[in-house]
Amino acid sequence: MRLAAGARSSWLAESFIDPQRFSGTCYRAAGWIEVGPTRGYGRRAGGYRVHGEPKTVWVRPLVAEAAERLRNPLLVPPLAGGKPMDFKPSKSQAAELIRILMRLPDNRKRRGIRHDQTAILAAAICAVLSGARSFLAIAQWAKRCEQNHLRRLGFRRNARSGRYEPPSEPTIRRVLIGIDAEQVDDALTGWIRSLGLAQPPAVALDGKTLRGARGPQGQAVHLLSAVVHGQGLVVAQREVSDKTNEIPEAPALLAPLDLQGVVVTADAMHTQKEFARFVVEVKKADYVLTVKDNQPGLKRDIAELFDAESFPPGA
Repeated sequence: MRLAAGARSSWLAESFIDPQRFSGTCYRAAGWIEVGPTRGYGRRAGGYRVHGEPKTVWVRPLVAEAAERLRNPLLVPPLAGGKPMDFKPSKSQAAELIRILMRLPDNRKRRGIRHDQTAILAAAICAVLSGARSFLAIAQWAKRCEQNHLRRLGFRRNARSGRYEPPSEPTIRRVLIGIDAEQVDDALTGWIRSLGLAQPPAVALDGKTLRGARGPQGQAVHLLSAVVHGQGLVVAQREVSDKTNEIPEAPALLAPLDLQGVVVTADAMHTQKEFARFVVEVKKADYVLTVKDNQPGLKRDIAELFDAESFPPGA
């Protein structure tokens, strides 16, 4: 038996039994639900191979409405340690967001357009701040919005129904895929900071290669982000060229942010003298950096400094 569903592992337990040996009577009596047979694969040597012996999958909800929660594309909470939120901008916040987004070029052909690019981007940004992590989740967030929120975000009123209508998932997908993400990030930096969400005690550097995304020359897209601890809010983001790496991009990423008094955390790649000096002297911040084998001298010095014999806990 094991807990299932990854980050949502506290919601569901799963178990596999051999139907040739057990019928699952005890599981059924204990409130477990039979889902069905597996396809007869087993994990071997880092991959999966057919073994021809399918197992029966049983699951047991650990919380109320577990199935509904697992089907929900919004993460609850958005990140471990964070607080779930449903961000709906105030009138002034929405007006400022619309003003910023109107500066971005709309390269769509004018024929057949039903929704303003500005409104779609505004809805997508608010949905992501609420925890949405997919195009479908953004569409569902917009669908749940009240009429005054859709109006506030810049959507047009349907002439026939008299109601403000949110965009569909395919429309959101097309607009977001076609937009220049770096232009959006640059435009939004100040607005996000004005929400009061981006003045945290700590910011983490997080680099990720986007699965399935390709650049103009077919290269993988790698992004370096500054993420608010505990909230999962991305306050700055840069694409890292395939001709360089994260190290020289980190100072440029943090340069426009107000980090005075903030703790910056990063993995071992960024444990560099120049970066540490930039964080402390230029950004007036503190840092917590990981030390691994890429800094053998520093790692050895730390081990000797905190050696149990030469530096006991009571000293």
